[in-house]
Amino acid sequence: THNAYLWIAMKMGLVGLLAFVWLTAAFLIQAAWTWSVPGAALESSVILGAGVLYAGLLISAPFSPVFLEWFWTPMIGIAIGMSQTALHLETMREPIYLEMR
Repeated sequence: THNAYLWIAMKMGLVGLLAFVWLTAAFLIQAAWTWSVPGAALESSVILGAGVLYAGLLISAPFSPVFLEWFWTPMIGIAIGMSQTALHLETMREPIYLEMR
């Protein structure tokens, strides 16, 4: 089938499709929330870029099996991993206080 959502439902059942929808929604909500918080521009840009890439793949999924192709599967993992790393770096950043001597 050319529809990625139908393929996921056929191969993994309703439980697999619901897990996919849940993980997708969690990632996109986190990307939108993190991007809207003012702070580090570089980390927010990485997170926004990964979210836009994933949203574009979701739009094309009914017409092409993007989640099943050998090229897109690692790209999706890399994009989500980069955004989670950027989120981790953003939360680990502590404010720097300069002392006057």
